[in-house]
Amino acid sequence: MPFFIRLFSIYNKLLSIETFSSLAETEPLFEDIEFEKEVTNTHDQFIIKKNGSEAALIIENIPSKKDEDKFKLDNIIEYACEKKPLKSAKWVKNYLKKTSVLYEFIPLADLETEEDWEIFSLIYIEAWAYLRGIFQIKNEGFTNESGDIILWDFPYDATGSRTAALRTFTGRWKTFELDTEDNSQKKDFLKGKIPEKSKIIYRG
Repeated sequence: MPFFIRLFSIYNKLLSIETFSSLAETEPLFEDIEFEKEVTNTHDQFIIKKNGSEAALIIENIPSKKDEDKFKLDNIIEYACEKKPLKSAKWVKNYLKKTSVLYEFIPLADLETEEDWEIFSLIYIEAWAYLRGIFQIKNEGFTNESGDIILWDFPYDATGSRTAALRTFTGRWKTFELDTEDNSQKKDFLKGKIPEKSKIIYRG
């Protein structure tokens, strides 16, 4: 399956063209970006075009109301439950069961430039700012509501650092910088422990 980012929201809200209007007004990168909405028999789709060319990205709404949508969501829940840390998997499972809407952000071609990736990021972050919720990012994992990685799904050759989080005994998230290349940090994280060598991130 190609790269995707899924956004799960427990709020009964839907995206619209107007949701992204502020991007066109405030972000120079969106000067030549067009948003179109298509309604199919099963889902609503937003098609994003750059410089009038063919669609570079589809945002698909999966309402999770029909049998096939429930089946898809059940499969995602099952997949999440196979990941670690186990406590985070349980939290994600409970959250996904309350999902009202599920959006998939799918590039239709390789995002080759930094500008392409920045446009892609701004679009799904704008959707998250409106809907709230948690992400599933292919080859990374599931996040909490703050966008911190809480379930590991990185490939063996992952590189770089990510903002991650684990829940404390008080039920609050403790956020830290996770080095995906450090095996000791990976082992600690999978066990549900804050890696000793990780840098704690404090939020107000």
